[in-house]
Amino acid sequence: GGDGYTALVGARTLVGTSDALLVTQHVVDYIKKRGTVSAGIEGRVIVARMRAPR
Repeated sequence: GGDGYTALVGARTLVGTSDALLVTQHVVDYIKKRGTVSAGIEGRVIVARMRAPR
């Protein structure tokens, strides 16, 4: 609230703040189901040496 956006002011609440699982709980459940999780480097993030457009 207080950000000036009014698009959702009259919107109906579909899922209450205490009714939904947090992302952290989904992660915990996933790890429990898998048993182990590798925290190794996968090389999916690549640093590009480019200049930002002006």
